[in-house]
Amino acid sequence: MTVTAITDTGTIYAKFNINGEPTKSLKKGNSTTLSDGATLTVIDIIPNEAGDVTADLVEFTLSTPQENRAPIFIATPAIPYSIMEGDSHIFGVQVLDPDGDPITINWYLNSVLVSTTDEYNFSAVSAGVYTIRVVISDGELSDSIEFNMNVATPSGGGGGGGGVEGDVWKVGTSSKKLEMTENTDSWSGENFNDIISSIDEDELGILADSSITNEKGTAGYNQYINFEDCQFSNGPCGSGFVKFLENDEDISADYLYFKSGSQIARYALEFKTSFQSDVEDENGNNDPNGRYLGDFEDEKITILGREYTIVKARRVSSTGSNVELTLMGGAVKDTLTEGETKTYTINGKEYEVTVTAITDTGTIYTKFNINGESTRSLKDGDSATLSDGTEIGIV
Repeated sequence: MTVTAITDTGTIYAKFNINGEPTKSLKKGNSTTLSDGATLTVIDIIPNEAGDVTADLVEFTLSTPQENRAPIFIATPAIPYSIMEGDSHIFGVQVLDPDGDPITINWYLNSVLVSTTDEYNFSAVSAGVYTIRVVISDGELSDSIEFNMNVATPSGGGGGGGGVEGDVWKVGTSSKKLEMTENTDSWSGENFNDIISSIDEDELGILADSSITNEKGTAGYNQYINFEDCQFSNGPCGSGFVKFLENDEDISADYLYFKSGSQIARYALEFKTSFQSDVEDENGNNDPNGRYLGDFEDEKITILGREYTIVKARRVSSTGSNVELTLMGGAVKDTLTEGETKTYTINGKEYEVTVTAITDTGTIYTKFNINGESTRSLKDGDSATLSDGTEIGIV
């Protein structure tokens, strides 16, 4: 900054040059705004004792505009994610605006405004999945949190423990309850395995018995979730118990605690009858030393309530009995010809899919163009992940 001129007769004015930008003439009390939004204000022009204005001092202020900052959440909702039909849950937030601006809070249930305070009482009137979104705003900038709530319907099953339909299970039996740990200094406590070692379709509908059929016949299977005996006495896991804790957002409450990276359960699928396939070589010929299990491929199997297609079935080695299955399931499944284009909607986003090429000799490969993004060449059983995380595969 340079004071480029000060007048010496009549009303005294000063001129400045700031970063190469000259100002207009300013007298005491005048202000001017620069091109970058900064404000220069002349507080006073002080002459020397001899009255020689060429030696004047200029008192001024130079201030830059304060950029508006968005309001922030300082405490977010404690989210149960799943509750039973007929129950209710109060969600609450604490918010702060760094600039001290007034904040509006809007809660939405499936895009419908339901509350404008810092709390929302969600009533689980009927079963289903509900989207809850809370938006905070200072009138210019905003922030939001969105999550899904699953409301399950009681199955009417036996007392106390409560099997349910859907994907919710109340931990406990008619004679055992999951109790809160009483030792505040210990990182262990009563966990799921202390209540029950395994659950199946009686507790969770998504663990329902099912079957799979191929040319060799129909094979039935059961599904289980087996809980680990996770206590410090069995290793340093300390996980799967209820304790009064403070979370990462400094909110104290009784939490179901799981240690990061600690396995708490194992999913198991157990066939009641053999699921069979011929053993083949890569050309589809029967070969006892082959690794290809062609009778498994392209068959559909339901796991945890979701249908998957077996796109690849291989023996791990030519002499072993271990089998590796590659499964694929998705929101959209269709058949397209070369050059054909269709548009699909997944989670509210449209995807324009074009089959750009299909080879016609040897192993057949296919290439796609999806919303302008080209995939690599894919053969049967392959998949590719797009830049937004969406996966496309050939089954």
